Amino acid sequence: GMVTGDTDLLLRAVECLLEHAIMASPRNGTVLVRLSDSGGHCIEVTDSGSGLKPDEVSGVFQRFYRSNRPRSASEESGLGLPIARAVALSHGGSLDYTGNNPGASFRLGLPSA
Repeated sequence: GMVTGDTDLLLRAVECLLEHAIMASPRNGTVLVRLSDSGGHCIEVTDSGSGLKPDEVSGVFQRFYRSNRPRSASEESGLGLPIARAVALSHGGSLDYTGNNPGASFRLGLPSA
């Protein structure tokens, strides 16, 4: 589907989601990407890690937040999800944690053009 917005920023938001999922997944893990057009356009990204603990959920959209769990890549800055959410909000959309399926799932939703 079509959305209206800044192409570079929207691509950066998707990159942030994918980078986060890759870092949260174990070596040789998988990242699942689902697209849907229900009430706008959505991309849902699920990692194959252990998911978020309840006490981690409130922090994941805060800048520089890093959980204490080991990551497969050490360059995590804690900025990816906050950047992706800011981009989504600036385009009239949303970015939400949708649960552990089994790894953490995040849904980026944008309104139709």
